Amino acid sequence: MIQHLKKSIQRHPFTWFYVTSVLIEILVMMVLFLTDGEAKLVAVLERSGRPLKTDYVSTLQLVFAEPSILPVMLLLVLQPLTPTIAAFTITAIAFKQQGMKHLLGRYRFWSDEVGWQSGWKVWVLCLTTFVGMSLATAGLNRWLLSSNNFSWNINILSTSFLFSLLIAMFLDGGGVTEETGWRGFALPFLQQRMSPLSATLLLGILWSLWHIPAKPDLLTSGFAYFLLFFGVFTIRLTALSVVMTYFYNRVGGSTLIAIAMHGLHNDSVGLMGSPLSESDRTFLITEITLLIPILVSACIFLVISKGRLGKNT
Repeated sequence: MIQHLKKSIQRHPFTWFYVTSVLIEILVMMVLFLTDGEAKLVAVLERSGRPLKTDYVSTLQLVFAEPSILPVMLLLVLQPLTPTIAAFTITAIAFKQQGMKHLLGRYRFWSDEVGWQSGWKVWVLCLTTFVGMSLATAGLNRWLLSSNNFSWNINILSTSFLFSLLIAMFLDGGGVTEETGWRGFALPFLQQRMSPLSATLLLGILWSLWHIPAKPDLLTSGFAYFLLFFGVFTIRLTALSVVMTYFYNRVGGSTLIAIAMHGLHNDSVGLMGSPLSESDRTFLITEITLLIPILVSACIFLVISKGRLGKNT
């Protein structure tokens, strides 16, 4: 039985990676649901007056202020960690020591072939692109939402902003926990078997679908609402994957730049601004304003790379 399972994993490592990550995620979300974790988190946030942010510094501050929320926060950290757990598990079984060496070796700023002379320029372009997309989203929100429904108050020239930006890049919960799986394992595996664009589109769709167990409220909001939101969400993550693949390939394959891009997109620093209304209309507008700059950037990088998305060979 075990040998049969092992051989199946070795024959179909990507399928097992994805199935494993989803199954573990479902298990974590079931525990969170059965322990009433979401309600406990909402109560703590209301009591403390703190916003829910995605970076680990904010998470630690919340836990220190409200120690009772620690078990819930551990589950919330474990949920996005599932692709990385799956990546290490499947790599160890299917590709053994050599595969682990390659997986760990992608924790780098750039490859030796790219070198620091070119690598740092790609990082600067990447940072500029993601900050620019966030500011464009903020501008669209300011234009489409009334002043009563939107707030933007960031001093981008302050030292505290630069510090917060570094935290967003390298200590974001989603980036740190997910990207070893998505861009450290899955993307290079797929790019060895299909074109960069095909690999990216497939990964973007699967990345979007992976979020469904973590968003159970969508399943209870009506089928039309689910299709509308998840359609926009899937287009956004697929377009974002195009941008991320471009920079990932430009530095020769780097999990660190993937972590940084994921963190900048999650925007714990607040560059995109904050909607002040929870209405469905405001929510849909902010989803669309988030999508538009990413979609434009994805098209630009597709054109300038002639569909290769930064991959030379």
